[in-house]
Amino acid sequence: MNSPERKYFDAIIDPLLDRYQRLPEKFITRNYLFNDLSVKIVFSANSDVSCLTKAIDHLRSDLKRKDALTIFCNDSIEGEFTLPFFPWADRISSEKKEIPYYKKDGIFMSKSPESNVLSFLDKDNGTGVYWITDFSKLPQYERAAPFRTIFQWWFGSFGCEMVHAAAVGMGPHGVLMPGGGGLGKSTNSVNCLESGMDFYGDDYVLLCKNGKYNIISLYNTAKLDSNSMKFFPFLQSSEKDNHRGQADKSVIFLNEYFGERIKNYTDLKCIIVPEISNKSESKIEEISASECFKKMAPSTIFQHIGSTKKIFKFIYELTNNVPCYKVLSGTDLKSTAKRVKEFVELK
Repeated sequence: MNSPERKYFDAIIDPLLDRYQRLPEKFITRNYLFNDLSVKIVFSANSDVSCLTKAIDHLRSDLKRKDALTIFCNDSIEGEFTLPFFPWADRISSEKKEIPYYKKDGIFMSKSPESNVLSFLDKDNGTGVYWITDFSKLPQYERAAPFRTIFQWWFGSFGCEMVHAAAVGMGPHGVLMPGGGGLGKSTNSVNCLESGMDFYGDDYVLLCKNGKYNIISLYNTAKLDSNSMKFFPFLQSSEKDNHRGQADKSVIFLNEYFGERIKNYTDLKCIIVPEISNKSESKIEEISASECFKKMAPSTIFQHIGSTKKIFKFIYELTNNVPCYKVLSGTDLKSTAKRVKEFVELK
């Protein structure tokens, strides 16, 4: 394949691979395990590794597997290379601000003008590139959920899909809490974590189907607004997420507070959609598959980069095969955590 896109990808990856093989001491390598899916992330030795690894520290592994996806992280300030000129005009305009998106012959490319991050994946060779002009200017929402576009493309090859949802659990039982912004995903998931439950994510998690559905953790972060932070005074953060009107949200790296309860993997037993109630006590009610789908699908589909047909079908089948409920979250936060915890333990 000699397309401009293939040539562009080769112009980026070939010098990186060559230098990595000749001068390994010039790079820092980190290995991560997403259940049994391995990812190796390679940084220039001059890079601030922590800005992109804190969110996935709980998945750090000593295993070095040949089948791992390898992601090269580079910027034009600390790295040795300047990003080649983007060879084609914007072809897709959307509110997601991910333009353009390209997929052909195993090559995926996407550029986000908002964060100035370019994501590349050569799926057939298991190689990705995550490039930004300057790591020090990386938006906080990227630090909270790094590599998510590459992860979405790569893990999709293994029957897994990234969904916009929080996830908590007890032992072998996991619960998905989907929904758009402002419904209480983060507040409820951190509340459940504080009450003694396990935590798998507050905004993005991976769902894999292998006979049954499994939850795989991606990030240990939580984003809480100023009102929610009042309920968790022990959490400290000076970092704000200025992404699309979220200037009042603090990004918390929960692994620093609850390391033993930030878990990597569990079975999905049910979906519980958060809903705000004006009553004091909270309660859980069963809902239909169609109602569950309507609550879950829009925000997940909106945040997917590329074709939405596959994720649409995935969520439809998920909500029709997994029991669906809603939790009417009352003003007493501890009541909500107690109801969810009791509900999961009964399952």
